[in-house]
Amino acid sequence: MPCNDYRDDPATSYADGLATGKRDARHNSDVAELLCYVLTKLDGAPSAKLFWGNPALAQWWKEHQERDRLKAEKEAKEQADKAARKAYERDLRLLKQKHGIKE
Repeated sequence: MPCNDYRDDPATSYADGLATGKRDARHNSDVAELLCYVLTKLDGAPSAKLFWGNPALAQWWKEHQERDRLKAEKEAKEQADKAARKAYERDLRLLKQKHGIKE
């Protein structure tokens, strides 16, 4: 009996794609980038008064900060991996030179 994936159902697949698209649009748009810039440039943490009147803004800012944090962590890990790979290749090349091994 074959396995069924819930994504085989077009309605479910569409709903998942729509939800993902809506979520991504909240953080990947010109307006989102502008809002992020403004909130980041405010002196200190954005005032509770700013969010008090608009809980949706407070939720968006919380989600956006978490997204930015995860993105920065991913970029830092990629940079560290790249540096480690370069160091490994350099060390390997030096060892080959030292022992007269040709590539």
